[in-house]
Amino acid sequence: MKIKINSLPNGLHEFVLSKNVSELNLKEPFNGDVKLSVGVEKSPGQIIFNCSFELFAKFRCDRCLKLYDEKLTGKFKIFYIQNGTPEEFEEDDIYKLTPELIYVDLTKDFYDYINLAVPMKHLCSEDCKGICPKCGANLNYEKCTCENDEINPIWEPLLKLKNINDK
Repeated sequence: MKIKINSLPNGLHEFVLSKNVSELNLKEPFNGDVKLSVGVEKSPGQIIFNCSFELFAKFRCDRCLKLYDEKLTGKFKIFYIQNGTPEEFEEDDIYKLTPELIYVDLTKDFYDYINLAVPMKHLCSEDCKGICPKCGANLNYEKCTCENDEINPIWEPLLKLKNINDK
């Protein structure tokens, strides 16, 4: 995902890059096409890349174990500056702009940000009921007939507190 910058005039420029995940060497859970929209603000001494992306991934729900597709989106900014202190260039999103720089490759930064867009908890829907821990029934599609009378004695003090607050 390279953008040629040496011939760009100063000002605002828009690019839309689209590729299949296999062309970008992205493995599971990612699938389909990746769309990267890039706004380039070029001025003397600096270039700012405002990027937004969208792609799909297939996950297994942590509650009910169903496979589902989820659209992942995200935004990030990359800065290329001509003059700066060494401390500035130690930051992740700031790079040195040199006269011999012809292309800017956004691939590495894109990989970093799509991995940050993957949710830590995979849910097919916010109101997913999950599966019964006893019989394994998917509570989204069927009602469980398991008895829930047995209460661990460790929770009895909390139940007493709950009963007091309910009155």
